[in-house]
Amino acid sequence: MWDHDAPKKFKGLCADDKDPNYSILWSEGLSGAELTKVGLDHFNNLRSTGEIPGGNSNVKNFSLMSTTIRLRPSGQVRARTDNVVLDTSKSPYVIVRQGQGYQDVPQGGTNHPSQSAKTTDIASTIADPTVALENALKWLKKEKKL
Repeated sequence: MWDHDAPKKFKGLCADDKDPNYSILWSEGLSGAELTKVGLDHFNNLRSTGEIPGGNSNVKNFSLMSTTIRLRPSGQVRARTDNVVLDTSKSPYVIVRQGQGYQDVPQGGTNHPSQSAKTTDIASTIADPTVALENALKWLKKEKKL
């Protein structure tokens, strides 16, 4: 993103790794995953064994084991890239801005027989470090008048 768009979009900013005024750090993560883990563990158990907990273990739900299932995104699970802008002119460095970058997921995925579902399969957003970097640069340009 920086190499392609920065010269046009962010005049006045340059990537000076020897003596930067600001540093931007980011990490990708998933929020709300713990909310759905129990449900997904239950789903994965049903998917692999066909057994309904508390039910008769001799009766199996073979259609659940052999059918492709559409997974829908959940608003409770969000993937995102968190960014932090550090003012490197101060010692120690000072956090001057925190933000996020993500994109909405337009549709869910499919879960084929013998596949396990993961929390990332039902996330309503995907982490986007490019958007996080662009948001941080826009803020620097506007607020710091660079």
